[in-house]
Amino acid sequence: MSPITILEFAPAADEIWGLEHDPHAGYAARDPDAGTLTFHDIPRHDTKMRPLLRGLYAGGKATNVARVLDRLLDARDGSAPTVSLTTFLARSGPGDDDLTPGAAFVRALQRQEMRRITLAYEPLPPRDGLVADRRCIHLVDERTGTDLLNFSPRLVWSDAEARHVLRTLRRQPPEGLVVLAGSVPLGVPGLYPDVLRTLRTVTPTTRIAADIDVPSLIRCLEAGLAPDYVSMNRREFEQIDPSRWEGFRGILHVHDRSGAWVWQAVPPPGSPSARIDIAPLAAALGPATGPTLGAGDAAHAGFLLGLTTGRNLAAALRLGQAVAAATVRHAAGTRGFDLALVRQAETILESA
Repeated sequence: MSPITILEFAPAADEIWGLEHDPHAGYAARDPDAGTLTFHDIPRHDTKMRPLLRGLYAGGKATNVARVLDRLLDARDGSAPTVSLTTFLARSGPGDDDLTPGAAFVRALQRQEMRRITLAYEPLPPRDGLVADRRCIHLVDERTGTDLLNFSPRLVWSDAEARHVLRTLRRQPPEGLVVLAGSVPLGVPGLYPDVLRTLRTVTPTTRIAADIDVPSLIRCLEAGLAPDYVSMNRREFEQIDPSRWEGFRGILHVHDRSGAWVWQAVPPPGSPSARIDIAPLAAALGPATGPTLGAGDAAHAGFLLGLTTGRNLAAALRLGQAVAAATVRHAAGTRGFDLALVRQAETILESA
């Protein structure tokens, strides 16, 4: 069975604020005395419901996919492929362990959260890097104008970091399935096409799965460097002109809160090869009670695991949607979902 290698270029220590949603009051801080703020009457704000707790966790989309796979391997009894997560970390000095405080913290969080997959680290060239704050959530108290932001500090890359990544892939080319997930690092918009070009040259038999930002995906498609598997939510899918998919012969996986679709070899606007409606899950399991943050990553991880363990497209879709359903029904989302609920959701979808 082919191994899976996940590449994390933009790791972070994400901070989740304890916000809960009320259909009348909108989003409100759960514990103002602990430093959070209170909001009134902003249900129109289009943002994802956050967990009912405040905490720090290892961030980055690729890390989230790895976290879900790490959890799923618990139920596979050794029959799953080997999975590794390679994270590129910022350095402040010449030694491999001279990590910036943020990089060291992310590494510690990853090691704390994941037990079954192999964690590997590749230090980036040392330099005084700039740090930008990516806003994960942006709510405004309309009474006071005060912002409540969820920050996710990210290193601003230069060409030096990009070149280091490409050298690393040439020196230690991953085989099997390589997973790219998340937005391209700040400062290097052409990184993903360069990564695909390098992998196609060094290891032509390596398959590539991608759930990346729309501009990067379009760059890859325009350059004739389409991944073998593409996963995205429906909103992202609708941002891409159908003509961009001409010549695409891989597997396209699209999902939203109503279900999932997959195209194989015949790209849209052709009919999907398989689709899943998740209405039976809501009817049987009730509404989501946990955070929806990371549900798309869970669907991506489950779908890939299904494909790599020999399932057909429909069965892989069911696994992906079952995993997503389990994460949105757990208070900590992707950080502890119930494996028994995954199996139950799979059974419901199979019999629907």
